[in-house]
Amino acid sequence: MRLLTGLAEIQEGFAAKAKVDRPASDSKRNTKQGKVQMLVLTRKSEESIIIGDDVEVMVLGVSGDKVRIGITAPREVEVFRKEVKDSRSDTAEDEKA
Repeated sequence: MRLLTGLAEIQEGFAAKAKVDRPASDSKRNTKQGKVQMLVLTRKSEESIIIGDDVEVMVLGVSGDKVRIGITAPREVEVFRKEVKDSRSDTAEDEKA
């Protein structure tokens, strides 16, 4: 995935600046199968993270169990909600069959 390519840089950059919450061992992804571990950060409203050189994800607000985020990225970077991306993948797989 394009957004995960800079994970090492994110971990290094934020380890000293932000509280990094490590996931419990049972929630870690298996790196032997080519997957990466999830970096979990604590951010307050109006704070952001930077992914690579061009993508900024900002927490705009928190209300109850909902979090509003804003994403600034170049037009060529596709940004989808996970459920939309999953449904698009499912549709593409159905069309191939």
